[in-house]
Amino acid sequence: MAVTTLLHLKTGKELMWPFSNPPYVLGEKDIPIASYEGVLRGKELYREYLAGKYGKRKMLFSGIHFNFSFSEKILEEGYRNSTFVSLQEYKNQIYLELAKKVTKCSWLIVYLTAASPVMDGSFFHDEDLGKVVLKNLASPRCSKIGYWNDFDPLLDYENLQSYVKSIESYVAQGQLKEAAELYYPVRLKPKGENTLERLKNYAEDGIWIETGWNSAMPVKQAALHVLASMKRFFQRIGKQELMEIIYFQEQKIFCPNNRYAVQIKSMFEKDYVKREIELAEQHARVLTDMK
Repeated sequence: MAVTTLLHLKTGKELMWPFSNPPYVLGEKDIPIASYEGVLRGKELYREYLAGKYGKRKMLFSGIHFNFSFSEKILEEGYRNSTFVSLQEYKNQIYLELAKKVTKCSWLIVYLTAASPVMDGSFFHDEDLGKVVLKNLASPRCSKIGYWNDFDPLLDYENLQSYVKSIESYVAQGQLKEAAELYYPVRLKPKGENTLERLKNYAEDGIWIETGWNSAMPVKQAALHVLASMKRFFQRIGKQELMEIIYFQEQKIFCPNNRYAVQIKSMFEKDYVKREIELAEQHARVLTDMK
């Protein structure tokens, strides 16, 4: 178990930080870049490039990247009921449409689930170490101060070839070093090595959706409209468990105090680092006892 391993390292006990915002920062010299050797040396060089372009502090944000794909059985059934001339064309378009729609509504996921509204001042200025900074953001990582490209990428979702070409154009212009540098709410990735060449030429081997939840400014009425559409859909197919989840999320909009970010802010707006270390140690003890 990862937590147990961290507690018994020869170099001393380490803890898993439970929030996406980093704890205090003792300057950029306190932030090492991951070291790789041999054929993986390129990973270290790439991270050095990112550190120089975006700064090491932004590399301290943590978050979940979720990879998702449909089963072949579902895709084949959908294709049989479609007008597409080939199964591959159908699959490509399904993933492109899904990526486009999830990107459009990604702010709603952040609005409903973000829970990192507090930061230590040292993230911005070394002299503000220990000062709690509140930016009125539910998730700084997904806000304008988070890990974004230094320009606004516009992707073409007309078909897979145009999608790849729109990313390739940014690489050719020097705005991106490689496709991995595209920071977007949703990205299409090929099975195997993540390169544009594989995505373009080997899509038949499999494509999946990767989400990284970046956000725009949420609008209450738009959120309610999206949830209402989901409710109508699941009412028709009778998924009671999903209806309960949608109702739970609706209450966060009608009553902001139900939002995770509001609750976490009230718990940690004082002694941010101290409180979170206590929480990390508490969970570490629980998980160790479970073993």
